[in-house]
Amino acid sequence: MRFTIVFATLWICAYQLLAQEKNSYNVLFIMVDDLNDCIEGMGGHSQAISPHLTNFAASGVSFRHAYTNAPMCGPSRASLFTGIYPHNSRNFFQAPWFNNPVLRNTRTLMEQFKAAGYQVMGTGKILHHNKAELWTHFENEADYGPSPFDGEQRVPHPDVPETFSSLGWVDGSLGPFKDLSEYTGIQGSPLTWTTGNGRNIPYKTMRYIHDEDRSPTPDEQNADWAAEQIRRLSTQAQEQPFFLAVGFLRPHTPLVAPQKYFDRFPLEQLDLAVIHEGDEKDTHLTE
Repeated sequence: MRFTIVFATLWICAYQLLAQEKNSYNVLFIMVDDLNDCIEGMGGHSQAISPHLTNFAASGVSFRHAYTNAPMCGPSRASLFTGIYPHNSRNFFQAPWFNNPVLRNTRTLMEQFKAAGYQVMGTGKILHHNKAELWTHFENEADYGPSPFDGEQRVPHPDVPETFSSLGWVDGSLGPFKDLSEYTGIQGSPLTWTTGNGRNIPYKTMRYIHDEDRSPTPDEQNADWAAEQIRRLSTQAQEQPFFLAVGFLRPHTPLVAPQKYFDRFPLEQLDLAVIHEGDEKDTHLTE
C-alpha cells in the first residue's frame, strides 16, 4: 500500500497527489494545535525533549521557514484548507469561515480530495469551525478536555494561583492529573475530571484513579482511532484511496498531563523564552 504522511502541506502538493489518477497515494494529515519551534531540531528551546517528532522529521522534509497566514486559530486554519490568504478573504477573526462571502464559495482541501474520488476521514481539531458535509466520515469534534468540572461548569486546575486561574479553565489551567476528590467548586460540589465540550459533545466524567489507571484523553482517543483506521484500511482491498486528517489539541491550553511530564522540567531549572521589546510592531493591523 503506497502511503504518504503529510504533517504540514501546501496546496500545490495536494494537486500533485490528486493528479496521479492511476496510482494514487493515501494521505495522513496530522495537525498539532499551538505547536511551534520549541521542539528538538528546530532551535526554539534548548530544553525541549521530543524524540518521536525528531525521528518523524528525519523520515521526511522539514520546512524551517514556514509561517502562519494569521496569528489566530480560526482564520489560519481556514486559510490553510481553502488556500485563500486572510488579507484576501478578510477573514481575520473567529467568525465561522463558511459564512465568509469569499471562503463559502471556495472548495476546501477535503472537498478537493472528495472530488478526486478519495474517501475523506477526520477526527479532532482540524478546522476551527467544522462542517460535516466536508467529510466522508468525521469521528470526534474538537474537545479541549479533560478539565476539572464542579457539577455545573468547568473550572481551572486547582493548583493554579488565583491571579492566573482568573483567565478561565482553558488558558488558566496548568497542572498534572491528580485525585480531585479533596477539591470542591464554588457551590461546594466535588470536582471531577470531564471530557466533552458541552455543545455537540456532552460532558462525560473521565475515570481517574492514578496515571496508570485512567480513561484516555481526547487526544489519545483520536490517535487510537486513527491508528485503527490505518490498520483496517491496510488489510482491505481499497476501491478508493483515503485522506485521513487527525487533529491534536495539545500543546494548546489547558495544559494538563500526567505528573511524569512535569517532573522532567523542574521550575527552578527552566529557561524562559526571550520576548524581544517591540516584537509586536511588525504584525498586520486592520482599521
